[in-house]
Amino acid sequence: MPIPQPMKRAVLPFLSSLAIACATSAPQPPNDNKVRALAEQVAAAPDSVTFAQFWNAYLDSAQVLETVAAQQRYAQTMSEVESGQIACTDLDWDRLTGDNLVALMPRVAAVECLESAGRSQEAAHHQNLFNFVVSGILSQSSGEAFYNAYEIASWADAEELLNLSGYEIIDSKFEFQASRNGLYRVYNVRARDSGQFSRIYFDNSRFLHRVLNGQYPFAGLSDAYFTSIIQPLAETDFAARHAEGIVHQASGNYGEAEIAYLDAIAMGSVSANIDLGNICLESHSSKFTRSECAQLFVTASELGIEDAKVTLAYISLLGLGIEADPGLAQQLLDSAAASLPPGEPEYKLAILLSSNRFAEPRPDLAKTYLQSAVTSKHPKALYLHAMAALEAIRKDSNNKENQEQFIRRIKKAARAGYAPAQFVYARYLLEGEEEIEAGLAELDKAATAGYPAALYERGTIAEWGRYSQPKSAIKAFFDYQAAGLRWHAEAQFALGHFNDKGKAVEVDRFIAYGWFSLCAEAGHLGCINNLGYANANGRGVPRDYVRAAELYRLASERGDRQAANNLGQLYERGLGVDKDLTRAIELYTTAAEGGWVESMNTLGSLHLKTSSPVHDYGKALHWFEQSAKQNSAEGLFQLGRMYEQGLGVAADTARAKALFLEASEQGHQLAKMKFTESVTTDTETKTLLFECQQPGGCDLTVEEILEQLPARIVH
Repeated sequence: MPIPQPMKRAVLPFLSSLAIACATSAPQPPNDNKVRALAEQVAAAPDSVTFAQFWNAYLDSAQVLETVAAQQRYAQTMSEVESGQIACTDLDWDRLTGDNLVALMPRVAAVECLESAGRSQEAAHHQNLFNFVVSGILSQSSGEAFYNAYEIASWADAEELLNLSGYEIIDSKFEFQASRNGLYRVYNVRARDSGQFSRIYFDNSRFLHRVLNGQYPFAGLSDAYFTSIIQPLAETDFAARHAEGIVHQASGNYGEAEIAYLDAIAMGSVSANIDLGNICLESHSSKFTRSECAQLFVTASELGIEDAKVTLAYISLLGLGIEADPGLAQQLLDSAAASLPPGEPEYKLAILLSSNRFAEPRPDLAKTYLQSAVTSKHPKALYLHAMAALEAIRKDSNNKENQEQFIRRIKKAARAGYAPAQFVYARYLLEGEEEIEAGLAELDKAATAGYPAALYERGTIAEWGRYSQPKSAIKAFFDYQAAGLRWHAEAQFALGHFNDKGKAVEVDRFIAYGWFSLCAEAGHLGCINNLGYANANGRGVPRDYVRAAELYRLASERGDRQAANNLGQLYERGLGVDKDLTRAIELYTTAAEGGWVESMNTLGSLHLKTSSPVHDYGKALHWFEQSAKQNSAEGLFQLGRMYEQGLGVAADTARAKALFLEASEQGHQLAKMKFTESVTTDTETKTLLFECQQPGGCDLTVEEILEQLPARIVH
């Protein structure tokens, strides 16, 4: 669940300090020797280097910071070639391409020039590097969604790749993810050979972090993507100006959003017409009447955004600002179908009809169009169809027909290659004991496609050895990392723990704080609590009890029991807040009533002490009993003490001994001493045990005491 705006405003100041610290602590870039050496190795023997090795070396090199200058030098040089000032065969192609080893067009130009001059060996050198970079980028992802976006360096590289791959670029826009912690550039394109329209996602966040000199992937915590990338570019880049409009619209500043969208359109954006039209349909426009909304979508569709026709069909079908015309709606769907995948227009229309964003939902019509998309085997429609059956199961879990229907549908959606469907189908298979292998195989498909939930699930299997799989902390870490980089909050929570505890990686509480910060922005209460704990204990950041109290309060107000307990500790001790035992007890009680065992034991101890202002044996007994029911070793031990000494209850040595035994079996050392004392008849041993249970009574540890006892009396 996204973090509510009031909570986000409270959390952001704390997170911003982390991002700033990350930026100032990032290492200075090394020289280019490593990436240049790898480039030469690739040119000679492409299979001898992995793309990951080469790409990481490039991102660690100084070339990242020289990208724009290298592009400008190349453009200037080619201008001189085209004007006849210099022949291409006279160029030093190794130097020109070596300025930016991942740029594609310089390689293409080098190959064409050198081949035309009969210098085939030199041309092959550049061709090998070109093929290596292109295949490396394309083999890692599919570009269909943010979670499987193609990773590139500069956006110029993305445009070169699209042009060389046979696409005509209509326009592009930026898409934010995870409270602006993620930034993707999405290109609206048309295939030159088939005329098919599609959107292709590109991710250059690692490149941008190097440019920003920030610790990856935490630059967004200070809103650096927006303030340091989008806003400076908005003067010249229509996609950036469009993105400013998106931010204004998300904040409810519709007037500013409209101005930004109109600016972006004037600068060349086509897709800004869509967002402007959406504001109009939502009746938030101060510049367009309801009857003028449709024209914005007409403009977008005429300029190449084919699925704008689907919104036009929706407007025509329901008569939003214009006279309803079902016939025109069908014509628009048919026209869109010529350039979109089978079933896509009907699926998108079904989604619009199911929503109340622009008008009252029309579930009857939505069902009709969804069924049409299902008939066309549209993957997302198949998935939605399956999830409808799952919802029916939740309402009536005993209906076998619904269960069989869900199984058939989700299997079909998974077979269509849709990662979310593969994940759900995998979860279904893994619930049974006879299809574990098939379930794991299906999960691997979804994880390979980059689906965050599947990566996280696979990580938990590796971490805990579920489904009889071997435990592997390092495999779990890599899957959690892949999911966390795709904004999966639970995976980020796990990564925080791995870095905090040194599990599979070296202890790095600075990085742990970063991961907890990311998932805190997503509203993950455990992450907000852990930020509070880090501030209270100086783990990754300087100790700050005031900040810790505020973070604990944010999480506890949203229902986090551990945060309520931790905030209670601050009130009890007066750290970061005024000392207030009454408030502390209220918080402990809230946590304890929610099942938090530590709070039960704390309340029991507060009420047990005779020196406490809230001394009450009855309440102490109640909370230790509740804790013992949760199998808490401390609760069992303290309850045993109360029975042993008759505190608030009739003395019962047999009951006390049984409780000490139960606690000792869970590793409670004082309980083990108590139990041993209760069963031994050796006077010297009894005396030693008694003395060592008193404050300052002896210098022996529990283990040393137990080692000295006769073997026959140690349980």
